[in-house]
Amino acid sequence: RNRFDPKKYMWVEPYIHILVHVFPVGSAIYLLTLEAYNYNGYAACNLASIPFGCGDDSPDGIPCERGPQNMEQLAWYFNALPGFFVLTFPTLSMALLYGYVRRNQKAQSEPQQGLSSTVVVLQQQQQQQ
Repeated sequence: RNRFDPKKYMWVEPYIHILVHVFPVGSAIYLLTLEAYNYNGYAACNLASIPFGCGDDSPDGIPCERGPQNMEQLAWYFNALPGFFVLTFPTLSMALLYGYVRRNQKAQSEPQQGLSSTVVVLQQQQQQQ
């Protein structure tokens, strides 16, 4: 009925499960070593080259000497690209799957050439006589 063979694709499954854990943890550790996580002023931390409020006349005296200076590039690699992938890949996969299933359903619903069509033709010939 369908030609899906799970054994053909099972080799990739362990790598997918490993990657979904290794990429976020590895990215987080890398960004921590760069001191790229800084306070954003809303009781949380975010990717930023300097902490929120540094250099102000605050009593905390937060130094502005931390974090990478290429934050735009890091934000692109660690926020934008993964976000784009998360939105695009499942949507594209589902669209392709929908098209594949719809095409198979149409092919199955069309009359098959063979015995059943021969019977219909013979019945039509008998009715004409």
